[in-house]
Amino acid sequence: MYSVAVHGSFQEYLKKFSSKARQNLTRSVRKFSDRQESQAAYEVYTEPHQMAVFYAEASAISRQTYQARLLKAGFPENESFITEMCDLASRGMARGYLLRDRGKAIAFAWCTGKGTCLTYNTIGYLPSEASQSPGTILLYHILDDVFSSSKFSVIDFGNGEAQYKSMFATDRKEIVSVYFFRMTFRIVVLVWLHWWMFRFSDFSGHLLDRFGLKAKIKKMLRNIKS
Repeated sequence: MYSVAVHGSFQEYLKKFSSKARQNLTRSVRKFSDRQESQAAYEVYTEPHQMAVFYAEASAISRQTYQARLLKAGFPENESFITEMCDLASRGMARGYLLRDRGKAIAFAWCTGKGTCLTYNTIGYLPSEASQSPGTILLYHILDDVFSSSKFSVIDFGNGEAQYKSMFATDRKEIVSVYFFRMTFRIVVLVWLHWWMFRFSDFSGHLLDRFGLKAKIKKMLRNIKS
């Protein structure tokens, strides 16, 4: 599990990056901002009456992402979710972010709070805008906003591996899930098959990465249209 400890200023946080990485990051953000012609590069939605607007824009982006098209794991689309968003906002525990390019929403992030921890829940960006690194630029602004607000002390990126998590995180914890099963022949076979499939997937990933093919295949899958 990756997370960011929110203490000190945002500029102090940026010092965790190497000088080259920090320079590349700030250059990308500045270059994107310069395109906006005095328009705001990003927006923050925190109030109950703002949730419907954010939901509409975020859902439109999410439908075009590979997470939604291939994995069915996009932004939830039901009225009960909007009600939940409004409830969280009324308690000061909702933060919706949109990145805009000349007024057009191209990336979103939905974050929810619990106590002093803000969880980076659902994210997405328009595949057509991938060359601009919209996810990275939006996350930069999110971190700046959270550091400035002094409302949360931790940003939780959740379970799983991702390049942006290891890049931006200040802390990492190993999470272990333990399952107990009845000792039956069917369950033993299923668990054994699952274990071998996991090993094969892990081996294949490392092999593709070694030959520089993993990123290309991911990009190809993301471009597959439903």
